[in-house]
Amino acid sequence: MDIIINFIYTLLSKLQTGSIEGSSEK
Repeated sequence: MDIIINFIYTLLSKLQTGSIEGSSEK
């Protein structure tokens, strides 16, 4: 079940950094 948490965490991290350096890491 850790996989689900990791998945959500990755999405949140991408959204949070998406406005800062998301274009760099796409």
